[in-house]
Amino acid sequence: MKIVRKVKRKLKKIYKKVNPKKTYVYKNVPLFTVREICLITKTKLPEEYREIQNIPIHKTYILDSLEFKSDIKKNVKHIVFKDNEYLDKIKFEMRGFKKIYKRQVHLFKNTNKDMVDLLIKFLYTYKVNGYWYHDFFDFELYNRTFEESEKFLNRGWVYKVYKAANNREFIYLLKDKEQFNKTFKKYVKRKFLNANTATQEEFSKFVKEFPKFFAKPIEGTGGGGACIIDSKNFNSTNELYEYCKDHNFIVEEIVKQHKDMAKFNRTTLNTIRVYSLRCADDKVRILIACARLGRKGKDVDNFHCGGMGAIVDPKTGKIISDAIDMYHRYSDIHPDSKVKFKDFQVPCFDKIIKAIEECGRLIPELRHIGWDIAITEKGEIELIEGNSMPNFDLTQAPDQIGRRHIYEKYIKELEELNEKDMKK
Repeated sequence: MKIVRKVKRKLKKIYKKVNPKKTYVYKNVPLFTVREICLITKTKLPEEYREIQNIPIHKTYILDSLEFKSDIKKNVKHIVFKDNEYLDKIKFEMRGFKKIYKRQVHLFKNTNKDMVDLLIKFLYTYKVNGYWYHDFFDFELYNRTFEESEKFLNRGWVYKVYKAANNREFIYLLKDKEQFNKTFKKYVKRKFLNANTATQEEFSKFVKEFPKFFAKPIEGTGGGGACIIDSKNFNSTNELYEYCKDHNFIVEEIVKQHKDMAKFNRTTLNTIRVYSLRCADDKVRILIACARLGRKGKDVDNFHCGGMGAIVDPKTGKIISDAIDMYHRYSDIHPDSKVKFKDFQVPCFDKIIKAIEECGRLIPELRHIGWDIAITEKGEIELIEGNSMPNFDLTQAPDQIGRRHIYEKYIKELEELNEKDMKK
């Protein structure tokens, strides 16, 4: 029997190669059946779809609720889907979609918005048009028409701006945190050390000067892995040295922040994210900005690590919205300190503008940068990080106002400039 089963499996593989299964596709996104969607996301099949669970979605009445139903029916392709890596990516996004839905399920309790229905809307209205599943929830696209959604800077625009403004060969100057600190040394006054390249003697000297310090992965993003380390929690400096090397850490002196920024939360360094663009006319413009504010007991202020975000007027430095967290909960005051968000004046904002207008020229090949900026206790500017592909979530989610119009003109001009350069 075992031999028979092995032969059957081999024959099945051979048959699949000779007669590969065809898939219905719309704009490179497979038109799954409801059953497939539920299996991929490990979700219980909605009872109302039981009778049609095995029928490709474009052949069912479910499509009637979508804006692009006629376009989908006209442009369906029945092909052999060869790009398994891309298919796995779509499945990964579908599972990510469910994770965020569960995190924000409180928003849908008293509605008729089922997870499967929302996922179908995302896949065949937004995913096919360059949106990311985070966009769908961050900008409440489940409540909008596609025309309304097009006012937002979505994930597609993150790539569009990156392609028009930045040369990928120079990204390492921002991605590598040690390199960043050296490149922008005028506005990086804190002491730092790369644990991977430092000798044990150098590391011991750093720890002696700063028994408590901030550590983060040399190429990490989103605050992942970043933490405050107290050397007292280790048996020896050598043990701490090996720990930091194993985690690929850059270790830094803890920045003492401005008293006004500390009012929100004292356990995190609360920062301002400023988006600058060196435009086609060679002028550096600050287009949008937001405040990132940590929660009690946390080490970082990052949104996806539990922090909150509010929109900052890029001209005045005043907070002009309530704040929002990763659970999509709005608040007019900080939940821990009770400090009001709206009308809060970011201290020394004129210095921020001056510093970014200067730094925005230091790497000509990188025109668009999302800067994370701290204001020190002495009222000086301290650059924390620079991002070559910054997301636009916290610059639009807090007030649910799309800001694509701010970028459209400048990016079009850069695209035209790039086209001219290519023809030379």
